[in-house]
Amino acid sequence: MKLKEIIKDVEILKKSGNEDIEIKNIKYNSKNVEKGDIFVAIKGMLSDGHKYIEDAVKKGASAVIHENNGLHPDIVNIKVPDSRKALALISDRFFNSPSKNLNLIGITGTNGKTTISYLIKNIIEASGEKCGLMGTISYKIDDESDDAVLTTPESYEIHSFLNRIRNKNASYAVLEVSSHALKQNRTYGLTFNTAVFTNISRDHLDYHPDMEDYIESKLKLFDQEPHTSIINIDDPVHKKIIKKNIYCIGYAISRLADIFPLKFDYSLDGINLIADTPRGMIEINSKLIGYFNIYNILAAVGAGISLNINNDIIKKGIENTEPISGRTEKIEHGQKFNVIIDYSHTPDSIFNVISTVKKITPGRVIAVFGCGGDRDKGKRQIMGKIAYENADKVIVTSDNPRTEKPDKIIKEITAGIDNPKDVLTIPDRKKAITKALTLAEENDSVLILGKGHETYQIIGKKRIHFSDKEIAENFLEKNVNQH
Repeated sequence: MKLKEIIKDVEILKKSGNEDIEIKNIKYNSKNVEKGDIFVAIKGMLSDGHKYIEDAVKKGASAVIHENNGLHPDIVNIKVPDSRKALALISDRFFNSPSKNLNLIGITGTNGKTTISYLIKNIIEASGEKCGLMGTISYKIDDESDDAVLTTPESYEIHSFLNRIRNKNASYAVLEVSSHALKQNRTYGLTFNTAVFTNISRDHLDYHPDMEDYIESKLKLFDQEPHTSIINIDDPVHKKIIKKNIYCIGYAISRLADIFPLKFDYSLDGINLIADTPRGMIEINSKLIGYFNIYNILAAVGAGISLNINNDIIKKGIENTEPISGRTEKIEHGQKFNVIIDYSHTPDSIFNVISTVKKITPGRVIAVFGCGGDRDKGKRQIMGKIAYENADKVIVTSDNPRTEKPDKIIKEITAGIDNPKDVLTIPDRKKAITKALTLAEENDSVLILGKGHETYQIIGKKRIHFSDKEIAENFLEKNVNQH
C-alpha cells in the first residue's frame, strides 16, 4: 500500500520526503523492522521508541512516524502529536478497516471480563454466526487459538486480528479492553456496537497514579460512541457512564434494573436463575460457579439483547458455556474435597471467590495465594487481611515474584494479618499447593488463587513453565485413593 494512503487519516504536524512510496508493513519495534517498512516510534512503559529510530533506518525502514523535532535525511519523516493514535489509524488503513465490517463488543472493568467475553461469544455462535475473541487467555477464531500476550495488545495486532476474523467470514468480534489499552489509545478509532462495564475495584495501581486515573481510563471505552452500553448499576461508577448520554441497559442483583434476577441459587455445581429482562423472563441453568458469576451472566444477557438475539438463543449460549480455564475452575479426580483454581489477584476478586465458596462449602475453605512482584504493593496487606478473615486456613506463597524477593512480598502480605502465626508461609508455590491439598479433608474446598490459566511463573526476568492446574492434577492422580 502507498504511504500516502496509509497516512490519509493521520493528523500530521510536519513531514518530508516522497509519500508515493510503497510500504511493505508497519512496525513499532525496531528489532522487527525489514526493508520497506514504516516504523512508528511510540513511548512505552519501559522504553521510548524514539531512541531506536536510527536502528530502524539501518534495518531498512522507508518512513518513520514520530513525535520529535529531528528529521532523518534519508527517509520519509512524519511528525505527529501522538504516535499511538497514528499507529491505530494507519493500522486500520493498512488492513482496509476490518472493524467497519464487524459488530464489535468491548468489555471493560476490573473483574469478569474474560468470563463475559466467552459467554457473549457462545451466545453469538448459538445464533449461528461466527465470532472472534481477543482477551486475557487467548485470541480465538473458529478452531484457531493463539495464546494471549496482553489482554488488549497494541493497535496493529488488534487490526491484524480483526482482519483475520473478517477473512474467516465472521460478523462479530468480542474484545476485552484493559485500562492500559484505553489510556494508551490502543483501541483508538474503533467503533463498538456494544460496550460492557463490569465493575471497578483496586487494580493496576503500579501503572495508574491513583484510582481516579484508573477509572477514567476504563471509561474511555464509552467515549468511543458505542451503540449500546451494558452497565452494572450496582457499581457506583455506572453514574459516570450514564452522564455520557449514551443508550444504556442496566443490570444488577441488589436492586431493580432493566435486567435483574427474580430468583437465583448457586452451588459448587453451578447457578440457577430466572432473570427479568426488557424482553420477558429467561430461565438459565449455568455450569459457572459463584455469586459473582450471576453478574457476568446478567451482563451477557444484556449484550445478547443489545445484539437483537432472542431469549431462547441467549439461554442456549450461556448454558453451552463450560467453566473457563482458571476462572473458578473445578479440578476433579474423584477426591472427596473440592479443588478450585481461580485468577483472583485483586482485593475485590479474592474476597468474592473466598466468600462465595465459603457459603457453599460444608467443610473448611483452604486458600493458597500470593501477590505479583513489581506490581501494586499497596494491595498486598489488604489481600492478606481479606484472605485471613474469610478463609479457614491460609497459605501465603509466591505468585510471579519477578525481580522482587518472594520472602519480602510474603512479609508485606502477612503485615495485614492480625495473627501471622496462624498463617502458613511457603515461598515455593508448588510446595504450598501440595501442602493445601494434603491438609484437605472430606467436604473441604481448596482455593488456588492468583494465576488461573497461566502456564508460567515469572522469576527474575525469566518465564519458567508452571501450572497450578498441572500441579493439582498430578497430586490428585497420585494421592486420591488416600482421601
